[in-house]
Amino acid sequence: MFRPIRKLSQHPQSDVLAAVDEIDRVISDIRFLGDEEQIEAAKKLHEEVIAKRSADLDALMDALRRELRKELGRSDYQGKIFRIKATKKSEAAKEKEGSTA
Repeated sequence: MFRPIRKLSQHPQSDVLAAVDEIDRVISDIRFLGDEEQIEAAKKLHEEVIAKRSADLDALMDALRRELRKELGRSDYQGKIFRIKATKKSEAAKEKEGSTA
């Protein structure tokens, strides 16, 4: 379940609807296999995607990470998990850089 969610987190917010099939699969898996916290986080994700056309994946990722660490016998990490996200420069940004050189 982590990889599809990670993939979703890399979609630009304006492109979240392009990943709707992936979101649906993840939420379906969690509805059947997840615990109460994961199901609630997935429900919130679903509602946000519908209402805002974007969503914050942190609550769901945190719930899944806690469960995985528990199953592996690891202690829970209380800090904020960070993600590195690289994006391509837009053509306008490239042109602007070229004009200032």
